[in-house]
Amino acid sequence: MLFRCLSERESNNRDIRRPQKVIDVAKVAEVKPSSVIKVVDIFRRQDNCFLTPSFGKSITAETVIDIGHESLIRQWKKVQEWVEDEVKMRDFFKDLGVHAKTWKEYGDGKLLADLHLGYTIKNV
Repeated sequence: MLFRCLSERESNNRDIRRPQKVIDVAKVAEVKPSSVIKVVDIFRRQDNCFLTPSFGKSITAETVIDIGHESLIRQWKKVQEWVEDEVKMRDFFKDLGVHAKTWKEYGDGKLLADLHLGYTIKNV
């Protein structure tokens, strides 16, 4: 969840860093900020240096954390998979929003077609 929050894909299909406050990551992950800090500390140790701020600096819920370099997103296969999953979910929810708006405006048809409903139950 941490790396999903700290990266995103731009419209030109370029994966980039997306710095976030610890508290915002905690909200998305539905955990306490202290839990996020524990994970961040592992990835910012001197032998890792994947995240900033660098090890030794204290972190609070309001601290902005970031991936040390965008090349980590492009070179680390697992992070690429997470970014791709986020892109799929983003696109799905955009599409779902369009369907909901159409349904609200015209009031006819199904809000969720069987295909969307099955996907939603399976993936959300």
